[in-house]
Amino acid sequence: MIRIGQVLGSVAGIAMLAIFFLKLAPPEAKAVGMVQSMALVIAAFALGVGAISLFISHGKKVLKGHADAPYSAVLLASLTLMVLAGAVFGKPSDKFYTFMFQNFNNTLDSSFFAMLCFYIFSAAYRAFRIRNSDAAVFLISGTLVMLGAVPVGAVIWSKFPDISTWILSVPNTAAMRGILLGAALGYIATAMRIILGMEKGMFGGGGGSGNS
Repeated sequence: MIRIGQVLGSVAGIAMLAIFFLKLAPPEAKAVGMVQSMALVIAAFALGVGAISLFISHGKKVLKGHADAPYSAVLLASLTLMVLAGAVFGKPSDKFYTFMFQNFNNTLDSSFFAMLCFYIFSAAYRAFRIRNSDAAVFLISGTLVMLGAVPVGAVIWSKFPDISTWILSVPNTAAMRGILLGAALGYIATAMRIILGMEKGMFGGGGGSGNS
């Protein structure tokens, strides 16, 4: 079973590389397109498996009377309602689905992030406590960015917005590019291990070793 997964992973990886780096003839391009379509189908089934797993785990909480059973019941009811709304009224022109999405999903999403800001503020308070020079730089730069992002900062000093823009555009962008380059190298290394059949952990092999 592990060998089959490795072979399929290698074929999918090579197909994706061929799409981006090779000028394929019509027959080869059609075959690669089929592999890409298969990947989309597998992803859709994976989403369904995730929903089933969610039903099973939270259904057990509801049946066993867990302390979080009311929240699990609300989650399952909401998931069922949205799935039915999408399956029956999923067209953009359907008012019921649009009403459900805009007035429930978007509203709850905004409420969740509104509550999340308090946790972010708490984390920022702990992170901004000066223990060393690095924390001091973090505190000063974070304070300048926040002062430049709110209207009261410009009232205090008109240069705060310019300083905030410079910090976000120069040091922050440079650091983000370094992080993204490192992550990209990690993606490439992982992809090459999958294509070469060296990665077995995701197929139930118990690790990422290339030993067969």
